[in-house]
Amino acid sequence: MTLALGAAVESARPTGAAITGQRWRVRLADGRDVFVKTRDDAPDGFFAAEAAGLDWLCAAPGGPPVPAVLAHDTDLLVLPDEARAPQRVLIHWIGEAARSATLAVSASVLRHVPAEAVYVGVFPEPAGDAHPQGMRELLDARSEAQAAHGLEMRTELRFGDAEQQLARRLAESPGQMLIIGVGHLAQFTQRFRALLEGGRWPVLIVHRGLA
Repeated sequence: MTLALGAAVESARPTGAAITGQRWRVRLADGRDVFVKTRDDAPDGFFAAEAAGLDWLCAAPGGPPVPAVLAHDTDLLVLPDEARAPQRVLIHWIGEAARSATLAVSASVLRHVPAEAVYVGVFPEPAGDAHPQGMRELLDARSEAQAAHGLEMRTELRFGDAEQQLARRLAESPGQMLIIGVGHLAQFTQRFRALLEGGRWPVLIVHRGLA
């Protein structure tokens, strides 16, 4: 890392671990703070593939906000300390017409970002003794994600207002982003204005125009 960044490591503090390896906050001798991911048993090309994916997403017009790669080697990846790739990607769509396109974009993003994928289905509150909606839709979504796009994702079922439920879910933990599919863009920006304002979390909008 010293050769790659042109500065020696002054101190390193572990910040946790995940399936993709250890995570560190590192102070360099030139005063910079960086975020480092390491994995002793990384397969050949493991961090090179992640670095290439992050560079591709950075360059994509309208793509999600992702950190610029500072350096990588066979067993480590170095990113700016203030900008880290999302650790969880929440997926939602408004209307079944946007489902396939949203899953396709989500699969493309998650091929390059090693994050957990979670489809959040939000349905109206069941009235009285009515059977709650949503279980069939969650199963269908997960099956399509696996069969058509090779995407493994968890599913969550929530009830109530979609904007409120998504905002609540995003606020539950740091390091999350939202991929949301829409058909009517103007209606979406009006209805979900509070979700988009303030830049509290990254949001990637998949616009599937209706015929």
